[in-house]
Amino acid sequence: MKIKMMVLIAVASATSIAQTTVGLKDVYSSKFKFGNILNGTTVNNAAMKTIVLREFNSITPENELKPDATIVASGSTDDNVKVQLNNGAKAILQFCQDNKIPMRGHTLVWHSQTPTWFFKTGFTDNGSVVSAAVMDKRMESYIKNMFALIKSSYPNLNLYAYDVVNEAASESGGPRAAGSGNGQSMWVQVYKDNSFIEKAFTFARKYAPATTKLFYNDYNEYIQAKRDYIANSIVKPLKQKGLLDGMGMQSHLDVRTGTPYPSAADYGAAITIYKNLGVEIHVSELDATVENGNESYFTAQATYYKDIMNQILTKGGSAVTAVVVWGIQDNQSWRSSRKPLLFNASGAKKAAYNELVKLIPESDWGKPGSNSSVTSSSSVAVSSSSKPSSSSAVASSSSKPSSSSAVASSSSKPSSSSAVASSSSKPSSSSAVASSSSKPSSSSIASSSSLASSSSSETTPESSSSEEDITPILVSGLSNQGSQLITYYSLKGEPLGSAKPQKSGIYIIKQGYSVKKIVVRQ
Repeated sequence: MKIKMMVLIAVASATSIAQTTVGLKDVYSSKFKFGNILNGTTVNNAAMKTIVLREFNSITPENELKPDATIVASGSTDDNVKVQLNNGAKAILQFCQDNKIPMRGHTLVWHSQTPTWFFKTGFTDNGSVVSAAVMDKRMESYIKNMFALIKSSYPNLNLYAYDVVNEAASESGGPRAAGSGNGQSMWVQVYKDNSFIEKAFTFARKYAPATTKLFYNDYNEYIQAKRDYIANSIVKPLKQKGLLDGMGMQSHLDVRTGTPYPSAADYGAAITIYKNLGVEIHVSELDATVENGNESYFTAQATYYKDIMNQILTKGGSAVTAVVVWGIQDNQSWRSSRKPLLFNASGAKKAAYNELVKLIPESDWGKPGSNSSVTSSSSVAVSSSSKPSSSSAVASSSSKPSSSSAVASSSSKPSSSSAVASSSSKPSSSSAVASSSSKPSSSSIASSSSLASSSSSETTPESSSSEEDITPILVSGLSNQGSQLITYYSLKGEPLGSAKPQKSGIYIIKQGYSVKKIVVRQ
């Protein structure tokens, strides 16, 4: 007698949260990474982390890696600048490492949010401005020590890109004005020009991990004078010298009351110019405000997001390797009064979100958990011929399952209507449900009360055979994914080796991507 059952494998870590449905990272998995930001507040908000894990596979710390958060005056010398990671930075980097989310570093060299004392003798506001030679030493030490600190503290973090220099170009093209405050640059005060940019990239190339791509990042990067200066005087020469990998197009856009700014055509023209330089492009800080936060403009905002994304897809093509939205919910945006993001203050998807989803045919979507997304936090439930009860359908290892949790059929592909929640639905923190057609991830298995209860209620079949297939299942977290070696596991996911267990009981057997439950009876 074969037993038909539903098997639940809950995969969790101390800081991970289960995915719940297809997200933007999955919709755009064949195109580029789709990212967002976290800060010291949102990284500790369970609802925000739920959205991140469902929707995004790139994270940029909003402020936590900027110079004013990382440079320490006390104990610093010209040859050894002390650096730190504050609690917000630590939480964000730990979250990314635990959940295997690639991270963009932001930023090292910037006129803003850099203490004035960093440019003065004695590292004090009362000191005199140092020479360019001294600043060379300080800049090199700061960049060296930042990469070293991140690597030593988070050795498994995928730091895939870093904004080395941020916003060094003036609106008219050329360096910023020298000075402190009001958009002026102490870097220009010291160096008299923008020669510090090449030095920064030289140091970053020397000390950054080999897998970290180095970017120049700027806003209003589509205005002709500024665009051409960035392209011809910063990006092109640095690319030719092998110091720069990509251009970060911040893309802080505006819908306004009539014609959006910039026009989609002008934005696309800028993409083409940067692409023709042979560099990667990251849309690094995307948002699009509406006039006075008036929700009646949300339809126009949705159309504008769609038009901009069309330019990214058609003009950028394979050169665009990441799109990062600058904020999760409208109320958390640095431009919150003008509601520029894809989720409203309640976490519901706005019309702009839905328009972005519609741009990509469902046949091109990836499966939840794919595309370098969360691999240590997926929960997978697989249905069988027996209908699961509402109390045991889907659960994370730490939360009680709700009766409303959905279970995906092992034979059905999510439809566009079911894969992406409606704009009025509030994101839940329930566990993820995966179709059996999705490729298992390589996360670890954690036992759960659901699993324990299911194993305690099983009966030994009335068969004299020593092994009996029960139900093919799909799980995340079993080691050696893809290997053709046979491996046995306990129901708690503990590896038992390749030899058939000698003790009677129910086990999991895995070969390649085939996973089954068996009964061993001696």
